[in-house]
Amino acid sequence: VGPGWLAVGDAASERDPITGCGIHDALLDAADAAWTIAAATGEREPPPWRYEDRVRARFETHRLSRAALYASEERWPAEPFWSAREAAAQMVTPARGNSAGTALEDDSGFVSLEV
Repeated sequence: VGPGWLAVGDAASERDPITGCGIHDALLDAADAAWTIAAATGEREPPPWRYEDRVRARFETHRLSRAALYASEERWPAEPFWSAREAAAQMVTPARGNSAGTALEDDSGFVSLEV
């Protein structure tokens, strides 16, 4: 989010296709963005949430789901694809914000949403 713009869908945060939530979350981002834009132009009351917080929450749910899916695979633990994802799944921690609570971790797939 910046002066006169905000990121939606993959531009706001990436999704791993294994979770199957990319299109759904992008549509939710779009609906939230529309309300945010309408409020910014005075056409609608401001939403009871911050756009950045909604994007962050959806991505955090995605990160946890992705980690659980990768951690649950037990058929090919020695294969490079799965062993790398198992290691990454064990390192999942909640995304941290800055002191204003609006920056998202770049290494987790977020684009910074600082205003």
